[in-house]
Amino acid sequence: MLFVVAFSSLLPRTGFGIDGLNVKFIDKNPDYPSSDVYVAFCGQSDPTTLVAKKLSDGTALKLGVSYSLADLKDGILLTRFIAGRICIKLGKKFESVPNPGNANNPNFNNPSLPDFNFRWDKAEITYDVTDPNSVINLSATDFFGVRLRIRTYDAGNLKRTLSWQEPIATAFHDTGALCNFSDKPPKLAVCINNANGVPTQGPNLSIIKVVRVIAPSTLPTDVTNPYPSFQDYINHVRSNAIVTKIEGEFFGTPPPLPTYKFTAVVDSNGLLMTGTVTTNSVPTSHVIKIETSNLDGGIYTANPICNIDGVNKHPANNAIGAAIRDVLAGFSYGFIGSKEQNPNVPGKTFGETTSKQWHTPPVAIKYAFAAAQPNHPFYNQYAAALNLLTDAYGFPYSDFVQAPLAALNPKSIDSMDITVLADK
Repeated sequence: MLFVVAFSSLLPRTGFGIDGLNVKFIDKNPDYPSSDVYVAFCGQSDPTTLVAKKLSDGTALKLGVSYSLADLKDGILLTRFIAGRICIKLGKKFESVPNPGNANNPNFNNPSLPDFNFRWDKAEITYDVTDPNSVINLSATDFFGVRLRIRTYDAGNLKRTLSWQEPIATAFHDTGALCNFSDKPPKLAVCINNANGVPTQGPNLSIIKVVRVIAPSTLPTDVTNPYPSFQDYINHVRSNAIVTKIEGEFFGTPPPLPTYKFTAVVDSNGLLMTGTVTTNSVPTSHVIKIETSNLDGGIYTANPICNIDGVNKHPANNAIGAAIRDVLAGFSYGFIGSKEQNPNVPGKTFGETTSKQWHTPPVAIKYAFAAAQPNHPFYNQYAAALNLLTDAYGFPYSDFVQAPLAALNPKSIDSMDITVLADK
């Protein structure tokens, strides 16, 4: 495979005084010429969130507009794109965008709307030429359909690669098998289209043509979800009176960082967390409950309705939200109640140690999923399957112990390429 490290114009290293990030798009899929591969900048409705231009002629790029890779052959200069998606579609322009009312997001889960029957995927990005915390990632937390690769550079030197490693048909099969290749609403998880799909081994060794797999976190989280339930795991934690110690710091504020310390149990009503959040040396007590009816699906979505100190709400980006994240990630990785050794704490199991000791430092991913629960499938099986195939997010808290993000700090990264890889 051709290794591309040189760009027509590398930006000078002048701190935040640079103009932006050079982005090049590369087509390596032999089934789709660059004139039939399209890019659209989505995920936002506010036009000020995107500041970018073609390097060929300086034309400003717009949200929701499809550009062929042939049209962007010289690359783009990206100065700003906040909480956006770089969407890539094979075979045809996006039809469901521009649509500011839908944050210019293309359709992936409604068979009656445009774009559904075509393959497309995305990279999630937050970039600003003044922001050292700028990042990009691949994600399969809602769906996936195209093998993409991201590479970042500094002065021509490769810094980070995020990629799909295995054939897309393998990914379609391994995740589709978990939901019994369910292809009908409301259990629509495997999207089949005979014209545009990839031949994939389906049920009973049959061949089906798949355009995408929709993740369990996107499907209805009640009894219609065709993916494996967490209910047996939840029941195991309850029947064995397992207590999990949830501790850590919340990094979303300037120092001194708030700390949290909770115990988490599962009782007949659901998940119960009791403990404290300490801010500026002042502890405050809190009680968090997630009802049984919300817990199973909430582990998948990472966004359940919680009763926090008597008020029903979704988790927020604060210390309490971080404590809830630790519990939900612990279920997905299989750490809660695990009797396997935690390499961060010699002589102690994951179940005996605190949530901070799972990720500070992050344990190697080889210790998670089936390794943490070798006797039962007590973990996120969709995320575990993807972990063997890709660097993309497999569930919303993959960054709890994994590293699915590529830094785009403008002081140390000046260039990036996004490649559409061959299907196999």
